[in-house]
Amino acid sequence: MRIKNLLFLFVLQFVFAITSCTNIDESPIYGEYEIDKRVVRDTSIVVDVYEILSIKRDKTFELKHYSGKEGNLLGSWKIQEISSKKSIGSENYEINAKIQFTLQSKTILGEIRDNIIYFEFPNDFYSGRFDKLLYVKRND
Repeated sequence: MRIKNLLFLFVLQFVFAITSCTNIDESPIYGEYEIDKRVVRDTSIVVDVYEILSIKRDKTFELKHYSGKEGNLLGSWKIQEISSKKSIGSENYEINAKIQFTLQSKTILGEIRDNIIYFEFPNDFYSGRFDKLLYVKRND
């Protein structure tokens, strides 16, 4: 009986150690991203294209125009999966995550790899206009 108790405590400590080490810092995700590449899928779909995607600490995001044109869109975001690995020869960590964006009751999935967010049809903010779209983090 005592061996079972010790084994249980060992397994419990092991599980606690594993789960406490999986807290990955989300702060590298926060910031402003701008459209870099887009592959048009359907030119007949006419929509406003927002060049800037701003991801905020409070789990909200904003789509904005370069020009400051009115009509920015606001929504919320959350991480679905996240991992991190140290870059070779660097102090920096590369973030890989799947992010769920919610905008006007529509759910859009994106994938972030290091400082680029990738969207692929049908997961885009533009009603299917683009097949592939990526936003690159600004260095401001």
